[in-house]
Amino acid sequence: MSLLDLCLDNNYFEFNDKTYIQKEGVPIGPCMAPPYACLGMGDFEKECFKAPTFIDTFQHKLQFWRRFIDDILTLFRGNEEEAKQFVDFLNSLFPGIIEFTFEYSRSKIVFLDVELSFQHGRVETSLHIKPTNLQMFLDWNSNHPFHCKVAIIYSQALRVNMICSDPGDRQLFLESLRNKFIQSNYPVNHIQEQFERAMKVNRADLIWRVKGKNKRKFRAPFIHTHNEYGPPWRRWYNKYKHILELDPKFQVILKDVRFVTKQPKNLQNMLCSAKIRNATEQRAEEQNPGTFRCGKTCHVCPRIKEGARFQSTNTGRSYKARVKCDCKSKLIIYLVTWLRCAGQYVGMTTNGLAIRHSTHKQRIKQGLEGIGGHYKVCGLENFSVQVIDQVRDWESMDKTVAENSMKKLEEKWQHQLKVFEENGGNAHCRKREKAYKKK
Repeated sequence: MSLLDLCLDNNYFEFNDKTYIQKEGVPIGPCMAPPYACLGMGDFEKECFKAPTFIDTFQHKLQFWRRFIDDILTLFRGNEEEAKQFVDFLNSLFPGIIEFTFEYSRSKIVFLDVELSFQHGRVETSLHIKPTNLQMFLDWNSNHPFHCKVAIIYSQALRVNMICSDPGDRQLFLESLRNKFIQSNYPVNHIQEQFERAMKVNRADLIWRVKGKNKRKFRAPFIHTHNEYGPPWRRWYNKYKHILELDPKFQVILKDVRFVTKQPKNLQNMLCSAKIRNATEQRAEEQNPGTFRCGKTCHVCPRIKEGARFQSTNTGRSYKARVKCDCKSKLIIYLVTWLRCAGQYVGMTTNGLAIRHSTHKQRIKQGLEGIGGHYKVCGLENFSVQVIDQVRDWESMDKTVAENSMKKLEEKWQHQLKVFEENGGNAHCRKREKAYKKK
């Protein structure tokens, strides 16, 4: 129960770069939501069916009651006014928490994806497709395993076979499905093959669960990332299985192997990474992120460029700072920009900008290469410096772990801002770069 409370009380979401917390209701998406909703509706049914009002007024009129999570199908013997009174009674049990709306008909009604109707003294069923359902199936040319694509055809045809009681309706929906699949570049021969396979299944077996028929034995899974041009694992297994089975242990393990493919990274994974912020990042944004002067007598503060944004002179792209730092902040990544040549340098320091700047001065005096040598060319006074990132929660980290995290951040921004150049150093000057390439 404590874990359930944790899930319900800490449902955060982001909208327009602001983070909100859901205070009421069950969040959409978590795997715990459907079972929790079922438990809640189960308690609701218990309270409903034992209520005196239900027993005295509505029990004898309710001929049928079936529920799927929070959707309910009933057969009510009474007039329209009595049906409305029954719904009002249901809404009075948990006011403000559970509220029902209802639709009724004397001839046909829709429940989930099934349309039920009375015809010739019996109940007939047909497939119901919502107007918003465009049936946009996975394209045949998509980078997915072959068995996944043919399974889509088979499962959709099987659904039509199960739901449509009239053979004429069945054929109409199959023709509509065929056109949809053709629009998604599915080969006609595969469509026809899977349709025929699905229609051979006895409809009664699909509707009524057969005990023990669908039980599956455990099969050892062999999981690999799908690659159309990758190794043919299944063929290799079948070819060399007899060699592996020479070992008694492998005879048991490889008795029945199931090959499972996992999805490779797609364009969404590559271009739209999830934006998850921890408490430190959220707190930093609320505290006015950016680079600021310390406000004291400091030899590096006059060089600090204050603000919450920084820009790459190589790509022209602008970035927003995620932390609030000054010249005393530790375990930071900083950006030096020369005003004369627009060259840039990305560095890191564990002790703060003030101490790091003193180190750069010593390199100039000693005549060392790198950033010290570049100071000589463009001048000590013609540069600005900004803090662009910082190791999160470094105070609670082991020193080695924190320093390794800082190195990774430095490499990230060096590549992001394109400060790695082929002239042998991180401190690049555009004029020098062009001259080097001409040589």
